[in-house]
Amino acid sequence: MGGGVSTGPKHFPLYLSLSTNKMDEDRASYEKLFPVWCIALCPNGKQLASASSDNKIHLWCLMTYQLLISLTGHGDTIWSVQYSPDCQVLASASSDGTIRLWEVDTGFPISILRAHANWVWTLQFAPNSQNFASAGADTRIFLWDVDQNVPLLGKSAHSKSVQALAFAPTDGRKMVTVGADSMVNVWHINWEIPTCDIRARLEGHLGVVNSVAISPLNDTFVVTVGEDCVARLWNLKDLTKETARDSLDRPRGYNLEHHQLTGHKEAIYKVAFSQCGRIFATVARDSTVRVWSVAPSRAAFKASLLHAFRAHEAWVRDCVFSKDNMILYTCSTDGLVSMWKVPKKFHIRLEED
Repeated sequence: MGGGVSTGPKHFPLYLSLSTNKMDEDRASYEKLFPVWCIALCPNGKQLASASSDNKIHLWCLMTYQLLISLTGHGDTIWSVQYSPDCQVLASASSDGTIRLWEVDTGFPISILRAHANWVWTLQFAPNSQNFASAGADTRIFLWDVDQNVPLLGKSAHSKSVQALAFAPTDGRKMVTVGADSMVNVWHINWEIPTCDIRARLEGHLGVVNSVAISPLNDTFVVTVGEDCVARLWNLKDLTKETARDSLDRPRGYNLEHHQLTGHKEAIYKVAFSQCGRIFATVARDSTVRVWSVAPSRAAFKASLLHAFRAHEAWVRDCVFSKDNMILYTCSTDGLVSMWKVPKKFHIRLEED
């Protein structure tokens, strides 16, 4: 399959506490590590995958914080790694134009998928673990079945590069994509036929939109972030048939934005919800992480800042919360994957709200 694995006795690079902001004393020893572009957490909470500029995927045991295995095969930078919800398959997307599927337990390559005509920026599994979607610089999205080597469907999604996509956590028919054209597009998928129909085009961002996340608490709540240094909150519940149709007729779409969150000084690269849906994090080029709490209202979608801190010595590229919501993992172009304890006081505050 053109891939391979290697093992080693390496330890998890860094452990940091969000409560104290204390840096590991051995930080200097990691200065020459390759930049880490993306991370993913296995849904069972036992394993974390990281991808770096050495074109490898590193799988870490979260029980011992040791490197389990390194996966090789991609010929260029890996921009996205994702576990299937059933923890059986790991998927990776690369600048080499391919998507690779790997067995989680063994690290063995399953298949190499080719459909994109350019860099593949992002991919995401549907909740059923059988299907996933990919998107990239060729402006297209592709729908896949893990057991097939050809896509189920491919279509143009944005006028410029598609930067990220997200499925509703409990509904694989609802997907949101964001692009370099500054647009946020809402889709409905029928996997049986298959079809992928655009339902709405939303505008509000200025410049490239880098990431999108849908709340596990309420799948009409969406957060997007981008080069304009703003996190924008949307409530898709307000998207009526009339406004949705109107958004498709307008050159720039429809502005459904509920709330703006500011504070980052440079481009925001990623937004991620906690498993409970009450907290989300944003990470940015300014080396910082900002953690936000979601207002406990199903009518309005608003958030407030819980904590902001400098997390790395370079760009912070990705983040993900642990299964129990108590740890936030981040990665950076400084070559580190870091763990941050989410203080209990954050959760207590949320329970009191």
